[in-house]
Amino acid sequence: MLGVKVQYRTLPFILLAELILFLTLVSAEDYAEYWGEVTIDGNSVPDGLSVKAYIDGRQYARMPGGTLNGYYYLRIPEDNVNTGEKEGGVEGDEIIVKIDGIGAGLSLQFTAPFLGRFDLEIGCIESWQCSGWSSCVNNVQTRVCSDQNNCGTFINKPEGSKGCTVECIPNWKCTEFSSCGQDNKKRRTCTDLNQCNSLLNKPGEVADCEYSGSCVESWQCFEWGSCVDNVQARVCVDVNECGTFIAKPQTSRSCSTGCTPHWQCSEWASCTDNVQTRVCSDLNSCGISANKPTESKDCSVECTTDWKCTEFSACGKDNKKRRECVDLNQCNSLVNKPYEVEDCNYEEPKKDGKSRKNKKSGRDSSNNPIDVVYVGVVGAPSSSKDNAVLGEKNNKKIKSIEDSSQDEASKNTSRNDKSLQNLLLMIFAILYAMVIVLMLTTLLKIKRFIRKKAYLRFMEIHQNPFKVIVKPNSSRNMFLGYDKEKDAYRVAIKAKPEANKANIEVVKFFSKLLKKKVKIIKGLKRKEKIIEIE
Repeated sequence: MLGVKVQYRTLPFILLAELILFLTLVSAEDYAEYWGEVTIDGNSVPDGLSVKAYIDGRQYARMPGGTLNGYYYLRIPEDNVNTGEKEGGVEGDEIIVKIDGIGAGLSLQFTAPFLGRFDLEIGCIESWQCSGWSSCVNNVQTRVCSDQNNCGTFINKPEGSKGCTVECIPNWKCTEFSSCGQDNKKRRTCTDLNQCNSLLNKPGEVADCEYSGSCVESWQCFEWGSCVDNVQARVCVDVNECGTFIAKPQTSRSCSTGCTPHWQCSEWASCTDNVQTRVCSDLNSCGISANKPTESKDCSVECTTDWKCTEFSACGKDNKKRRECVDLNQCNSLVNKPYEVEDCNYEEPKKDGKSRKNKKSGRDSSNNPIDVVYVGVVGAPSSSKDNAVLGEKNNKKIKSIEDSSQDEASKNTSRNDKSLQNLLLMIFAILYAMVIVLMLTTLLKIKRFIRKKAYLRFMEIHQNPFKVIVKPNSSRNMFLGYDKEKDAYRVAIKAKPEANKANIEVVKFFSKLLKKKVKIIKGLKRKEKIIEIE
């Protein structure tokens, strides 16, 4: 019974010690480091391209300054399990590397600590060239941007429209003064080339002079201008410069445009700040905005919840067990949220059926009545035999009291021994827990070291030919590790094992990783295959 009590009391301390030691030993942060060459169609990429690493759509690493001499380097931290928020990768996470916003053709699998080379190849990098900004119309300026490489993507497409305010400064151009007229005035015409519809800083068009003879007006007019806001204008000049306007022809007239705009719009850009934009251009260059399609619209990014729940707690007295569920995507939505409370049947913990013994010695008035000692009264007649019997009873009573005192002292000593024994057992349990946690941590480090060596060995295959074990019908192509017993590399292939599809995918996978041509020389219809590097 004593041993059971000691284990029950020390169990919380053992668990607490194990938890503290485990968190202390495994909280050290490790990193997964990847580097390699980046190419486009076999050619090194230019310097300065952004390099970023994503896990589950979230960025965890970037290369400062971008690519350098055609190479990249990424350092991804390992997640700290002691915090509530994910701060890095965990074993087995898929890493997506993007070069200048374009996904590379190879997905990596997180493991830490790790340092290895993975060369990346991307298909096409956008190269946008834009025309100049148009004039400010309705507080909007537009331009047309085209991708010189015709990648067909719009990841890095520049902005095609922007807000503006009309700040028009007149630009006056005046004709020469005419000859002096009969009214002693000479005249000229001043035109604002910027058409600001303002008289700011307009030069004088009439000046004083002295008329010295007769003059006959002779007007010559330029062609009518384009129809703007249903008005056409032209300039008429008196070649004799009489300075009079008696016979001056009409210089403006109403009109209706005969030009029909032909609008062509680019694709809608990605949704940014709940707005999508595009650029629409008039191929006929009519200079009007009639029937122009809209170049911006509201949008919303669809957020899909991703719930992660803790384990259910033990059944409570209210016949309920509980857990917590968190949306990793933080969509602020309860769509598809799992239940956090379920019904259960609570059971009272079993109690020890044995009743405790009475701490008292049992000499109470209800169970063991104390013998009554009759003492003779002074002066009362008594025989010597009666006195002897009475003395014997008193001696027994005194001895019983002494025995009781000795028992109590013995019990106190026994309690002290038990307390010391409990303390020693508790210290032993804590030391035992420390040893167990240290062993577990060491095994974890060894496992990571073995995984790291497996990856390094994979990237430095020296055997030719070498053996692989294929797992078809997987979600993606991925290196799974090195099987030391079978001296083979394990890989997952997404293709099905039919019509030679899996074999073709295996050849493509290893050719891309090794940057060399390979072929299967044995095991075309088996999971275990022999591959030769050409």
